[in-house]
Amino acid sequence: MAASPRASPKASPEAGRAKAVPLQAATRAHSHGRSAPVLRSVGAPEQANSLKRIVAPGDVLFVRGTGGLLELGTAGGLLGHVMLVVKAPELVGSRSEHARYLKSVWPSGGVTEIWKVRAVESSRSRDGLHEAELYLYVDRKSRRLLLLGELGDGEFDISNEAIEAWQSPEPLRPWMSDELVAEVLKEMRELGARANWSWTTAARAVLRADDDLSLYIDKAQLLQEIQECWAMDPICTSVVIHFWQRCLCKLAKIVSNAPNGMKKKPLDMILQWLPLKADRTLPGILLETMRKCGWRQWTTIPAPRVQAPVAKAKEPAPAPSPSAEPVPAKQAPLLPCTPVVQKYCRLHDTTQKRGKTTESRLAECTSCHMMIQTNYTDHSLCPPCSDKQDRCMVCGAGCSASTLDVQSCFSPVHHRQVAARPEEPSMRPAAPRLSGALDFAALAGAGSLVAPAVQSPAPAAVPPPVPPPSPPAVSPGRPRYCTAHSRPERRPKTEPRWRECTACHTQIQTNHLDFALCPPCSEKRDQCMLCGTAASEPRSFIPPPLTKAKTEDFSAKLRADTSIFCFVNEATLPPLPAAASLPAQNLQRFCSLHSRSERRTKTEPRLRECTACHVQIQTNYLDFALCPPCSNSREQCMCCGAGTSEALSFVPPPPPPPPSKADDQGGRSVGQGQVPPSFCCMHDSTLKRPKAEPRFRECTACRMKVQTNYAEMALCPPCSDKERRCMLCGANAGLSGSCMLTPPNLLSPLPVPNLLRTA
Repeated sequence: MAASPRASPKASPEAGRAKAVPLQAATRAHSHGRSAPVLRSVGAPEQANSLKRIVAPGDVLFVRGTGGLLELGTAGGLLGHVMLVVKAPELVGSRSEHARYLKSVWPSGGVTEIWKVRAVESSRSRDGLHEAELYLYVDRKSRRLLLLGELGDGEFDISNEAIEAWQSPEPLRPWMSDELVAEVLKEMRELGARANWSWTTAARAVLRADDDLSLYIDKAQLLQEIQECWAMDPICTSVVIHFWQRCLCKLAKIVSNAPNGMKKKPLDMILQWLPLKADRTLPGILLETMRKCGWRQWTTIPAPRVQAPVAKAKEPAPAPSPSAEPVPAKQAPLLPCTPVVQKYCRLHDTTQKRGKTTESRLAECTSCHMMIQTNYTDHSLCPPCSDKQDRCMVCGAGCSASTLDVQSCFSPVHHRQVAARPEEPSMRPAAPRLSGALDFAALAGAGSLVAPAVQSPAPAAVPPPVPPPSPPAVSPGRPRYCTAHSRPERRPKTEPRWRECTACHTQIQTNHLDFALCPPCSEKRDQCMLCGTAASEPRSFIPPPLTKAKTEDFSAKLRADTSIFCFVNEATLPPLPAAASLPAQNLQRFCSLHSRSERRTKTEPRLRECTACHVQIQTNYLDFALCPPCSNSREQCMCCGAGTSEALSFVPPPPPPPPSKADDQGGRSVGQGQVPPSFCCMHDSTLKRPKAEPRFRECTACRMKVQTNYAEMALCPPCSDKERRCMLCGANAGLSGSCMLTPPNLLSPLPVPNLLRTA
């Protein structure tokens, strides 16, 4: 029997994430000139080997990047690493001889089986086309697929990283025979036997993004360029692309030469299943292209199905003698069951609101991680979890009793055992609980199960059990963003797709091109949802949208001689989201170099950040260091930040404007620090001033940008008041009776509902 591996000096903590453990048996056998011991794999039956039903030759294994630039081109390095599976997984049971040999590196947590997978890769730490012997296992709680490590050269490199399996499209899997895989690998080794991982190809993949191959007009030239890329020095993605494009070319010839086969061109097969070039593709672009071409991603492995116990047929009992006393037969108790209720929220309360696909698929429940078969486009919970948690099966939102839409599921997979009720004397017997997906419609149409021949007496009346309180609705987290993604236009969008959170590994559907954390993890960690950086900077928190206020119906309060419009004060326009509103009485300080206005250079208004409190304000100063509050509290110059202890360095705030005549006549007060605009006779009423969405407009006099909801604007309020010209059109408003001064709270018409309704 082979000895267990022992730790070596290479397994020190300074060795990094992966550590090498030498295998004594293999090393000792080679030192005496003998061959290494043959380790037999003893596993579970074939139906329990769930990974072997998922991973096959030609599939791709992907390890996400967690390291830095120095680890580029290795498993776990920057940008991730892909490997090509060339042999079906082999199950290694915990009681096999191979497991005793790997006892020192066997994963903890009650793992009873691991899989040995042979894969081909191009790694910076290996020469040429390296064939690796990987060991994978599944975490028992989360069912996540993990990479235990690699066995080679008498050592075991421990990794313990999450790994993804990308399954090739279903139409191609039956054609991937062992002979075809071996033939393609032989041609690849002959073409690039001495080709190692190349920094040049990696730089080309970063700087030259792959173009759209479907736009090429000359198909013959395109096929030649694709084949020329096979001979370039590889990176990890080159192996996958090179292998599959060679296989597709061979499959095109096989299908075309078949007696009843369709004529297929190699280029058409490549453009359909993997339209990429092998010398300029990053792992992210490769995975996204594979997803669009029908490849399937596996991050968790479903639990193996438990077969229902088969009841043995009993031999007929001997006929009783006439003299024997009759013995009452034992009656099997009935196990009543109730169907599980699938619940839906208000957004999915009808079948028209739930998107469907043409073909059914296996989807994973986000709560119990059970794989069920469904044809819904969006899926969140399985029927039992939806019923138990009172949440929508499609989106996972909380469901209220008043707006709940329920559908009964008659599958024996989801039946729950409950006590019999008086109004339900006979119920169907409960089937054993299975994991997996069954045909719900077929079972529902079959009707109730056949009752046993001998009926038992009706059970005693039992009061119905008190239902447990429904859990509160799970509120989605509020995403946070950094300064680089603080606005919607800074967050690029793409087609909706499923992305995995790097913290909790929950998959959510999003249309953001960049994605790092789900909304709950982004709020909990105070990190950006897109890039994962700290989001503690000002204005990095995006609040939820405000609910609309209810509008009161004033039609009942109007008299016959009342106008069809009523006037209300308009709400004050909100400030610029990235800027901060400052108090009107903040004191600005300047040094001797900037003590006068002509010494302070002006430019176009823009947003500048204070170097002390990091608040962004809008200013037209070319030089800017501190905001007015920080300049006053620190006694430093607002422009350059120098000390302001010199004489005449303090600039007092401007005095408040005198009250206007319109305020004295109308009795309406003007806010302190605000200048009332002037209007001409064409715009002397709020009905004559058209409104639009709030936006920033530039004053034609001082070039200052102000926010207004007027459709037309010529002057800002200070310039309009100073020059006695209309704020909207710039016409003269100084003649008596031709202008009207209005307070800052402008008036807008509000249509009265139900006023024009005819009898």
